Amino acid sequence: MSPARLAWSAMPIHMVICGAVLYLDGLFLFASVADGIETAVEVAVVAAATTLAALAVGLPLRAIPLLRRWWLGHPAVTLVAVGVSLIIAVLAWIVGDAGITRFPSFGGMPGYDAYVPDWRVAIAGWCLLAFTTAHGWWPTRLLAGLASTPSPSPRGARP
Repeated sequence: MSPARLAWSAMPIHMVICGAVLYLDGLFLFASVADGIETAVEVAVVAAATTLAALAVGLPLRAIPLLRRWWLGHPAVTLVAVGVSLIIAVLAWIVGDAGITRFPSFGGMPGYDAYVPDWRVAIAGWCLLAFTTAHGWWPTRLLAGLASTPSPSPRGARP
């Protein structure tokens, strides 16, 4: 399969992976302010919109042959970028604020103790995670090694 065809045929898979990863990340990110199903639906909408935006921003990686060759030739960049985005997500909680917080979704309730991430850092990590999962190209040697690892046989079974 040609590199161009490979890059374009992987796009639907990248969309599903990106949306799922962002949805799970969003659920964890908003866990301190969640108030039921509305939040889960809102996270799904934001994850879908972010996935589409990340795919649109990264279209030059798929469309321009020079960028596409570099992208397919350096899959380790994906591993580094995912690691950096996860570090940024954790950092958002470390530099966040603790104390009395009021959320408009709890309509009229008094403030309560909560820990809220630093949203600027959290959004930066969110966008980097979106881009890397929407355009991630995983090292084939790593995937081939994982696929060829023999699974343990059940006790007493003979090969």
